[in-house]
Amino acid sequence: MEANKKLEDCTGAHILDELCTGKRNQNSGRPPRIDYKNSMLAIQTKFDLFMNNHTNGAHANKHIQERLNMFEETVFVSMIPDAGLKDDDSFERTVQYMKYLPQREKDSVDDWIEQTVNENASKPSTHYSTFNSGKYRDLIGIREVRGRIQSRWLKAFNMTLPTIKSNLARLLAKYNLEYDEKVKEYVQSNPAQVRTAYLTYVNEFRRKIAFYAAYKSEIEGHFPHAKHGTSYEEVERDFQTHWSRWRPLTWPAYLNANELKKHACAQSSEDQSLHKLLDSKLLGSSHFDRLQKLFAYMVLALQHDELTADEIATIESLLYGGLSCSANMDKFVRDMMRRLVRKTFAVGIAWLTQMYTYLLDTFREAVTSLLLSENNYAYLKNHSPFLKIVELDYHRKIRTMTRRAIYAVRDTRFAYSAYAHYDLTARLKKLSFYIPVEISHELYLEKVPNVFVKDDDKSKTTANNSSEYRQVTIGEIFANIEAPRLISFIFGSESYLTTKRDQKSGSHHPSARQTVRELYTATCGKLLYDIAAHFNAHVVIGINEFDQIEPYSPRSITTLLTGMSDFQIARMADIDFEKVLKSLDHYKCIIGELTEASILLNKVSQQLHNYATNTYAELDQFEKRFENSVKKAMDQLDHRRKFIHPIASELSSSGSYRSQIRLAGESNIQEDDEEAYEIQVLLDSTDEAMCKAHLEYIYQRHDNEDLRAGLLEGESLDQDSLKQTATEYQRLFSSSSMNSAGFVSLDYTNKRSGKTSY
Repeated sequence: MEANKKLEDCTGAHILDELCTGKRNQNSGRPPRIDYKNSMLAIQTKFDLFMNNHTNGAHANKHIQERLNMFEETVFVSMIPDAGLKDDDSFERTVQYMKYLPQREKDSVDDWIEQTVNENASKPSTHYSTFNSGKYRDLIGIREVRGRIQSRWLKAFNMTLPTIKSNLARLLAKYNLEYDEKVKEYVQSNPAQVRTAYLTYVNEFRRKIAFYAAYKSEIEGHFPHAKHGTSYEEVERDFQTHWSRWRPLTWPAYLNANELKKHACAQSSEDQSLHKLLDSKLLGSSHFDRLQKLFAYMVLALQHDELTADEIATIESLLYGGLSCSANMDKFVRDMMRRLVRKTFAVGIAWLTQMYTYLLDTFREAVTSLLLSENNYAYLKNHSPFLKIVELDYHRKIRTMTRRAIYAVRDTRFAYSAYAHYDLTARLKKLSFYIPVEISHELYLEKVPNVFVKDDDKSKTTANNSSEYRQVTIGEIFANIEAPRLISFIFGSESYLTTKRDQKSGSHHPSARQTVRELYTATCGKLLYDIAAHFNAHVVIGINEFDQIEPYSPRSITTLLTGMSDFQIARMADIDFEKVLKSLDHYKCIIGELTEASILLNKVSQQLHNYATNTYAELDQFEKRFENSVKKAMDQLDHRRKFIHPIASELSSSGSYRSQIRLAGESNIQEDDEEAYEIQVLLDSTDEAMCKAHLEYIYQRHDNEDLRAGLLEGESLDQDSLKQTATEYQRLFSSSSMNSAGFVSLDYTNKRSGKTSY
């Protein structure tokens, strides 16, 4: 505002007052600032006109005081019209004008006070008052105005300075950390170091797989039992809903988790073993033991339909072998046995194979997640081709172990179903009496109903009403039966099928049915033990020894990695040196700018506090120190990446980098080398989605082969879904009793359709 204007004409000042006190624009939504004058500095310009209009000291003092009363903190400034500055003056003359302007203004104001106002006051005829220099002189002049502005700016600056410094320090720390991360990425882009990291990861992966399978204390801390243990229901749910390789099969013996729970609830209240088996929270290889027990439960609980007379007559055939026209019961027993074993185990082994593969795959997922969460290997998360190659290598190894078990089970099943083993049951029973009773199996402590022996420990008197006899245990019976002679194991039974074969009455049918049931039950029991033994020997032991040093193989992942060139490693890791170097330069530029800002901020703060003492020489010295400080900071950044690896500059700067990378992708794989081709596809697929899709294709093809690997001639995975026969499940409970044929008569029977999808 202008100092020579009347206060009522200061429209801008009045509008400002009304806005701040809420008299104007009341709907702005902002609270009024009644104390706004405490934060305001009023600068009255054109004081030279004020001086021209005021020769009376009383009037000058009054009008200045009125302005102070109205605006509170107020200063006055004027321009000197006779300073001699012209529009066409040179820059140097303008600088000189600005340099001496404050002094000329001071001289002008002093002349006005002394030679005009005070001189008029000294004249007797005027009776004017003198100018109150003690109160008002310090409010007039360019220096005073500049000092007030500078003081307010410095106050605000000092209040904000800690925050600015803190923000600069925070940003410097942030970008230094990001720079270090890029330097670390730069280090990790060294193909030699990448290869070492890959090999270390592979060794640690195998080691952790073995630890996880055995659930050793070395890995327990990473997988607490309370958090990572899973029940059978949780295993089955994840197997069917989240495992992408799950394939629904139709197996007559299958019982899902809910059905198993129902039968567990129907057991005797004294026997909760099945309940405990289902609800147990397990980790590692203990899953395989539970899986084998539940598989055995499903198999033994399956009861096939009894054959009708016409089915028996059909299977007997006529003149099979060309020896006799009588009923060929040997053919019937052989073919019926093979049929029952096929229906029980053909698809069942495929289901068991899927479950083993799924559990082993969860081992890999858990260990991979653990390793990639550790600092040493976290950066490998983006190395999709390498991780998928490790996954493929693991898949091949466990597939080899599983296939050995499948082939062994298939051959064993073939051996037991190729012909009728009439002597199997007799030999098993004889063998049970031949084996010494030394291991205290719980079975031996069970008492035999209705069989008593004299209790020698009891007193001969019956004064205490205690019985002189007690029930005998199974172990005591075994111990008192004389072991069979060795010769009895060589020769077979004297009879096995009735010789009376009246086709009119079918009198031989009951004997044939009972014979088939007897042989089938014995064969199932023997096969279940053999299946568990084969999977344990080939798979469970193999996964527990997964960390053992494997013999040299040109197909191993270790051989593959050690034989790859630096350019092939760089290509597989998708290393882009140019991108990394550009990122380093980017962060270096940001850190440089922040460093400059921090140094300048400190100097500005110093200058503002020591404004009167600053000289041009000091400013020149500061500029040199500033340049040196910034250069030193940049040199330190360069030093942090200077000796990382010599190949980086060569690869990133030379035009041969891209061509070498392209050459690294070329291969001389033979058309029939399927395993090498699978690896090469992963090496060529730098995108994670492509790697995943290729692995899924491999899994699908291998799984189809593995599920069929256990099938014999005439068997199919769809055999039970294409043509169903009625099936009946009868479950074993403690209340069951043996009938005369050696089979179980049950109080609880669960009948279900033979068509079961899982």
